[in-house]
Amino acid sequence: LLVIGFLLTYDTFANVTFMRILYWIALAADVAVLILQISGIIYWSKLLWIVHCEVITILISTLIISIIKHQAIGRREMDIYIAIILISAFIAADIIRYYVFRPDDGIVKYSVYGLFIMLIYLTYSVINVIRDNFVQETRSRVYKELAFTDGMTHIGNRSAYEAAMENARSMPSASGYIMIADLNNLKYINDTYGHRHGDAAIILTSRLIYENFSGYGQVFRIGGDEFCVLASEASEHDISECIISFNKAVDAANETTEYPYSVAIGYGPIDERGIDECFKTVDSQMYENKK
Repeated sequence: LLVIGFLLTYDTFANVTFMRILYWIALAADVAVLILQISGIIYWSKLLWIVHCEVITILISTLIISIIKHQAIGRREMDIYIAIILISAFIAADIIRYYVFRPDDGIVKYSVYGLFIMLIYLTYSVINVIRDNFVQETRSRVYKELAFTDGMTHIGNRSAYEAAMENARSMPSASGYIMIADLNNLKYINDTYGHRHGDAAIILTSRLIYENFSGYGQVFRIGGDEFCVLASEASEHDISECIISFNKAVDAANETTEYPYSVAIGYGPIDERGIDECFKTVDSQMYENKK
């Protein structure tokens, strides 16, 4: 009864009328056997043929349905069906032995081997499922990282920024701070010192921003030399400390680079005006800083 009920949890068997009828027949048979046992009308040993019929029917039904619907059955479902067919086949061998040879010892001879083989098969199937899940999760994680990570700076890219902004728009209450940074004189660096130094300046800027702001929020490269920090959990004190440490880091970097290095920034609170209006205000502040 449990085996049939388990098979019916799969659509492949649940859609077969015969399997649903078989379930109710098995249930009625088990109830009848239980009543007969409790009343003492008949002994269990006289009713073994009922169980034997159920086992043989399950084996034949599972085998036929698996063959007929093999194209619609997924790999994981097929592993379960094969396991049930294996154990049922060995139990069927014991049933045949019982009626043909009438052994006096009453020892179950083949079913133990069937159980052992089924466990090995299921173990192998579980290992395959775990491996497939691991590969799929790893692949999904890699794809997600590629989709939302900037290839040059390895921080969040424009897609990640847009997703974060959309999430901020849906928040019931506004909090935290937004900061925009823009590398100064990138065209001059590229024209005078070469694009290799221009790329190095962009990477340096992203690193300094990440080192100073990532503890309080998300860091994104939203344009060629433009960056944004969404610090939803930062306080005014937190963001002020980050700004001070970032400016010091920029000044220190300027002492070591072959090119003139500076970054224009703008920052402000995310308030009830909404994230988009706050962005515009901070963006204007940044361009004033740049001038």
